[in-house]
Amino acid sequence: MEKIQEVEELQVKGTFSNGLLIDALPTSGWSRPTMGSFGETTSERNMEKVWEYLMDDEVRTIGVFGMGGVGKTIIMKHINSRLLNESCNFDDVIWVTVSKAFNISKLQSDIAKALNLDLSDYEDEKRIASELYAILS
Repeated sequence: MEKIQEVEELQVKGTFSNGLLIDALPTSGWSRPTMGSFGETTSERNMEKVWEYLMDDEVRTIGVFGMGGVGKTIIMKHINSRLLNESCNFDDVIWVTVSKAFNISKLQSDIAKALNLDLSDYEDEKRIASELYAILS
C-alpha cells in the first residue's frame, strides 16, 4: 500500500498538461491483451508520442518517468538517435544521464563536457548554472 501511495503522489507531482503517462504491462502473471495497432508495440507508440511532443513548438517541457525497467531509457535513446540522424528543429542534441544518486555538480560538469566547455574556474554551483543557462539560451 505504501508503494502504491508513493506512485500516486509521484504521478500527481509529474502531471503535465497534455501529458503522456507511459505504463508498462505486467511482466509476470496473466494479462489481457490491449487493443492497439497491429504490428506496432506500445513502446513504438509511446516513442512516436514523445517525438510528436518534442517537435511541437508549443511544448516547452517533456518529462519521462516511471518505475525502473519499463523502457524509459530505451525510448529516449531511440529519440536521441533519431535527433542525431534526421534533420530537424534543433542545432545541437545533448545526452546527459541523471541517475538516482543525483549530484548537481556532476550534472553541471556533464553538461559542460557535452558542450566542450571548461568551467573549472568556477566553483559556485549557482555561477556555473548561470553560465550554462546563458550558453544554452
